[in-house]
Amino acid sequence: MSETLMLIGAGKMQVPAIREARQMGLSTVVLDYNPDAPGMALADYPIEMSTRDFEGCVRVANDFEQEEINGVITVGT
Repeated sequence: MSETLMLIGAGKMQVPAIREARQMGLSTVVLDYNPDAPGMALADYPIEMSTRDFEGCVRVANDFEQEEINGVITVGT
């Protein structure tokens, strides 16, 4: 089983990080308020959640049941 990385944001500035995580063999949980953000299509688990909703993002991380989340990052924001 691979490790799982949560990425906060799925805009064009986050796409390289999502791609790199996938190339490293990591599963990706990606949060963005926009379901059509470019990184959402690359995610293993795209989740519609505002990146400005800190409590919501924490709740998603705590309640995520598909896989254990091993790390959380954001880039380019």
